[in-house]
Amino acid sequence: MVSNKCAVCWKDDAKRCGTCKSCSYCSKECQKSDWQSHKLLCKTIATEPPRPSSSHLRAIYFPDDKQAPQLVWIHCSPENGIPMDPGLVDMALLRKLTQRNEADTLSRTKVWRNNRLKKETSHMIEFHYRDNFYNDGSRSTASLNAVVKPHGPEKRDWRGPLVVLAILIERAEESEGADEADEASLNYRDMTLADFRSVIDYSLGYERYPDTALPPALAAMGFQNLSLEPDVPTPPPTEGKRDDGQQKSSDGGKPAAAGVSASNGNGDGERESIMGVQLNCQEQGSTMCRIKVARTHPIRNGQGEVSPISRLVGMPLRLRKNQERFADWGNQTACWMMVDVDIDNEAWGFAPMQWQLHINNVLAVREDGQDLTVQNVMDLHCFCADFLDVVQDAAEVGTRAAREEAMEFLTPENYQRKIQEYRTNSLAFGD
Repeated sequence: MVSNKCAVCWKDDAKRCGTCKSCSYCSKECQKSDWQSHKLLCKTIATEPPRPSSSHLRAIYFPDDKQAPQLVWIHCSPENGIPMDPGLVDMALLRKLTQRNEADTLSRTKVWRNNRLKKETSHMIEFHYRDNFYNDGSRSTASLNAVVKPHGPEKRDWRGPLVVLAILIERAEESEGADEADEASLNYRDMTLADFRSVIDYSLGYERYPDTALPPALAAMGFQNLSLEPDVPTPPPTEGKRDDGQQKSSDGGKPAAAGVSASNGNGDGERESIMGVQLNCQEQGSTMCRIKVARTHPIRNGQGEVSPISRLVGMPLRLRKNQERFADWGNQTACWMMVDVDIDNEAWGFAPMQWQLHINNVLAVREDGQDLTVQNVMDLHCFCADFLDVVQDAAEVGTRAAREEAMEFLTPENYQRKIQEYRTNSLAFGD
């Protein structure tokens, strides 16, 4: 699907490029301004090999060791029945293109707004990348740098290889009595060179969390601004970059050791690793296991969200979803921990949508930097279950006073009492 909007200025009724037929321009001036990047893929897309199957869609691969991007066919399964998700992609190929070793995990970021033009799009582009590229020694993405440079300074400091896909936001015709969210869907589609230009514009006009309203189609589907870019790594504090791409430290300009980042202010900066707990999804039997979490892991650099209930009971836990897994599996423990505790919110007693659907495996660590045990998590799981019973009773009463009374349950003292009760009655499981 090629838009008739100019790829550069977005004017309507633009004419397609005569070679690639994959991008439109309203004038020679706009076409000329885009040529330095457009030419890298124009002839390539015009002569690309046949589509392997009807389920394969075109993506753009940005290697970190070459000066030009590449077109790749990637298998996508559009119908996965997951609300707010465009489908399943070939993770084996994504790993092959982006991972250096099996320890690397992947994340993805959806972008729906062109910040250079300050306009919302009718589609998204989705970046796939290594999870911790700022802290794992990844080098700058050479091919993306070469693409962006002719147009201005790059504000999005990508590192390591990237794979970018396109997502179409579709709205079905409204019918009487239909749920608005059910009338919208996301579907992967071929990347065009107009989307290629959107990648450039994202890098030119990058804002971490733009304070703008969502397009109606996304708002109807439960998206929030922050949920569209949840886990792009945040660079550690530095005084700039050396010519060789290594980070300078903030204590005299010596390069930081590979894989070492600054403290996140949570008291764990001096420990190279702490013990966290992985909350496995229903696909894996809703089990839990302890895992070692390195200081450079994104969750120890402020990514993820703190459980509201855990904060109130005196043991704040930070939770972060495994961004690599896209299957439709729930995670009851994580969902319960993220329940809204603000009695002034209509959603009080419910977890936000992003913690109800499509959760999968979740990593949990203590905010104070101490080791977390499976017993700790099981205690909190049981406590959350009891709190939800209290919430249900308050909901049946339906008054603010009932909500206030329910919130008296969430105190450190009551939490400690309940822990002793759980263990006495053998309701919690040990490590």
